[in-house]
Amino acid sequence: RNMSEAQMDDRCCDHQLVGPVVLRDYCLNFRQASTGYYATLDEKNGHQVDGILWLISKEDEAILDGFEGVSSGWYYKKIVSVHLNGVMLDALVYLIPETRGVGRPPEWYVQRIQTAYERFGLDTEELIKMANQ
Repeated sequence: RNMSEAQMDDRCCDHQLVGPVVLRDYCLNFRQASTGYYATLDEKNGHQVDGILWLISKEDEAILDGFEGVSSGWYYKKIVSVHLNGVMLDALVYLIPETRGVGRPPEWYVQRIQTAYERFGLDTEELIKMANQ
C-alpha cells in the first residue's frame, strides 16, 4: 500500500496527494509476494477499504510498477472506482492475485501502514485485525 508520504517521496518525484478515499466491495488482506506477505485488496461485496489517492505521472507509474514487481507477476494493476468526498473517481491499484496464500506481514510493514492511517485519520481497527490473522 503506497500510503506512506515518505515512501512516495522516495519513489515518485511527480506525485501529488489528493486525499483519503474509500473503495467499496473490497477488503484488506495480506498475501504472499516475493519476500513475504504484503498488503493487497480482495474483492468482497459489502465491505470497504480506506486508502490514500495520489496523482502520479506515467513516469511515476513505471517506477511503481518496478517496485511492485508487475513484470514478474507479483502484483497486477487494476482500475477501480473510489469515493472522495462523495465524488467517484477512477484510481489505479496494485493487487496480489487472490490465488496466493494469506499470511502475517512483517511488523515494520504493518507499522508503516498504520502510521499512514493515523496521519490521515483513518480507522486502524481492520488493519490490525487483518495483520494478526
